[in-house]
Amino acid sequence: MKSMKKHNAFMASIPSKRNDPYAAAAAEVDSPGFLLTTVEKLAGLAQARSMWPVTMGLACCAIEMMAAGTPRFDMARFGWEVFRASPRHADVMIVSGRVSHKMAPIVRNVYDSMPEPKWVISMGACASSGGIFNNYAVVQGCDHIVPVDIYLPGCPPRPEMLLNAMLELTRQIEKKPLFKHREEIARAVEAAALSATPTLTVRQSSDDAVVAGVTGLMQQQALSSMIAELGGDPSTVAGSLEQAAPTVRVLNPATEDQEGFQARYAVFMASSMMLYLVILMGGQFIAMGVVEEKSSRIIEILLACVRPTSLLAGKVLGTGASLILCFGLVGTAGAVTAQITGIMPDMDIDLNATLVVTLVWMVVGYAIFSVLFGAAGALVSRQEDVAGAVMPLTALCVLPFMASLAMFMGDPKQLIWKVLSYIPPLSPYLMPARLVSGVSNWVEQGVALIIALAALPLLVRVSATIYTRAVTRMGSRVPLRQVLSRKSA
Repeated sequence: MKSMKKHNAFMASIPSKRNDPYAAAAAEVDSPGFLLTTVEKLAGLAQARSMWPVTMGLACCAIEMMAAGTPRFDMARFGWEVFRASPRHADVMIVSGRVSHKMAPIVRNVYDSMPEPKWVISMGACASSGGIFNNYAVVQGCDHIVPVDIYLPGCPPRPEMLLNAMLELTRQIEKKPLFKHREEIARAVEAAALSATPTLTVRQSSDDAVVAGVTGLMQQQALSSMIAELGGDPSTVAGSLEQAAPTVRVLNPATEDQEGFQARYAVFMASSMMLYLVILMGGQFIAMGVVEEKSSRIIEILLACVRPTSLLAGKVLGTGASLILCFGLVGTAGAVTAQITGIMPDMDIDLNATLVVTLVWMVVGYAIFSVLFGAAGALVSRQEDVAGAVMPLTALCVLPFMASLAMFMGDPKQLIWKVLSYIPPLSPYLMPARLVSGVSNWVEQGVALIIALAALPLLVRVSATIYTRAVTRMGSRVPLRQVLSRKSA
């Protein structure tokens, strides 16, 4: 009894053990008696003087652990001389260094393979708290994996410090309770832990959601305890609380039209973005290709073999075929996947027909804008000037896209949108959007397509004229007015 009280007082004097629930519980539990106390002393002395650490080194602290086993430090004088290669023959695990997430399950398997009783020493700052390795790859303290008995600070700790940690663990093992007394202390520790107020340790500021969640759990636990003390059944009360829920009445429930709008909006954005990317990327590629041939003087050799209009047509057709094929395959694969998986809600429009119309307008829109980009590229001779030359055409691509978005989110039935959808630069964007929104029929689509195809030769002729007259001119940027004048011809 006197020896146990002395030990408890000694443990309470250690700064790291002042708030230790184990020491507090051991002080409250009655002494096991003379006989059991004597057996505990003998067993503790035997265990403390024959500790067999498991052979395991993780990082740089393992060098200091190996140094502690050399004759200079002579850890054998304390009975720690036998490092076992098999965890089944070991008593102590020295976690020497950082523990990566990849090594964490291995460390746990080694610990589980050790027979009881067993102890753990966390050697070094990295093993105890992650140390300087405060990142995703390292476990921030090996106590997340195994229970730790001794924390040894340092980076790395010297062998003398490891010897001190070993001696501290030896003192704890010597006073370790056994049999029934040990079970009583364990129950007292569990009761103290359950009754203790949880503490959230944060770096700078606390998360309100986490605090609210922990507070709710504590309140639920306190309520259950009081119900049990009053003779009630906490599970029955919990079931009653779950059933006590209000009936929700929706004033404006979602209709089928609203659900269909979401599906149509997804189809509209996918088709509009593909059309926008094809036109913009294709036009940029054509303009840069024209300037590259012009700046490198290759255009002079090419014009000796083919006509300028044929050269421009080859660029437009080659670039457009590759882009439309790529984006068309992507759009087709997306539509087929949506239909097979059923992720696309039911719509009042034909998705396959919409896809075909979108591809047709993609080809027409690309043809309208690509020839204009090729003509704009012929006006300059350096790659640095391409952006300034094609800036008006880029704005001409962006404005129809924004107009289609405004029309779709607003009222597509307005007369202004119907009129604008027949204008060739706007029709490749507006007509597919009107079809997806359900306000356009196939007659309107056909009329708009005929108008666009009729205006296409005029645009091609103007672009070919600009390209032919400006592609051979080197130096500074060629003014558009000068190219279109009769004197230039």
